[in-house]
Amino acid sequence: MVTRDCDGQHDAGLMERLAKGDTSALACLYERYGAMVGSLIYRLAPELPRATIEDLTQDVFITVLDQAAKYREEGKLKSWLCGIAARKVRNHRRTWFVRRNLLTQHTEEKQQESAVRRDRLSTGETRMEINWALDKLSHQHREIIMLHEVEGLSGEEIAAALHIAPK
Repeated sequence: MVTRDCDGQHDAGLMERLAKGDTSALACLYERYGAMVGSLIYRLAPELPRATIEDLTQDVFITVLDQAAKYREEGKLKSWLCGIAARKVRNHRRTWFVRRNLLTQHTEEKQQESAVRRDRLSTGETRMEINWALDKLSHQHREIIMLHEVEGLSGEEIAAALHIAPK
């Protein structure tokens, strides 16, 4: 069990202990400021789920642990924590925005691919229906339709190609 000496310890002293590797000081800081940081994150981003707010709050204190040796008691620890929390929220939003855009782009691409597949299927079905109808025609009538619709020949050009009299 970790014993914590938090009572009466000033923020500067806790940060000094943390910088020297005493992680119990981090627990003291979390007890002292965790609720305030979580509340600030909620006020900055009320749209976030509770679990995300809790994760961001913990990220703030992980940053405190990582940056403890660089901390200088020039102001109040509270304002430093608030700055870290605000940056965490901004970074989370930026990451969320990029992920959402990538997901939207991916979804739109998938929808376009599905539309192309549907068009191909529809084209394939239409082609089958056309072939079925053409199969019912005589060879001469089929040639006429193919030359006109596929090759784009006029009636006179078809007559000349098939050596038949134009009608």
